[in-house]
Amino acid sequence: MSISSWIEISLHSKHQRYDTVIAIISSFKRAGWQYRDITCQIQYLPLDDDGMFDWQSENLEDTTFFEIIRKKCTKDEIIGIVVFCLSDNVGMNILFFQNGTISLSLSINRKKTKGQHTDVNWYINEITHVFSFIPDIKIESIRFEESY
Repeated sequence: MSISSWIEISLHSKHQRYDTVIAIISSFKRAGWQYRDITCQIQYLPLDDDGMFDWQSENLEDTTFFEIIRKKCTKDEIIGIVVFCLSDNVGMNILFFQNGTISLSLSINRKKTKGQHTDVNWYINEITHVFSFIPDIKIESIRFEESY
């Protein structure tokens, strides 16, 4: 049986979209998450993806990657990145939508309880830790969903 789990976060930020996205990505890194996989590749949604969710994996310089994010913000595109918590061998796909909502797909070695449900408490603790580094970006709501 396949289980899909995700978290949706609504944010309030006084910053421009690009600055908000970069602050959140940087905060994930500061909290121990990486946006490079074990082969040093960055998995992301490319420029002009047009909602096709054609994830790419490339060894990009940070400046090149951040420039792609800047251009996607200018074009009002969905921004997607995969992050990894190497210490816990967990990862997730993050989508940054134009309306300030973030969707986290808990799809890479999902943390589970003994009953095989998603360990939502672990994820909420991680997310609140990430956002503790950026006090000027506020979480307005968090919604968790799991489907079987």
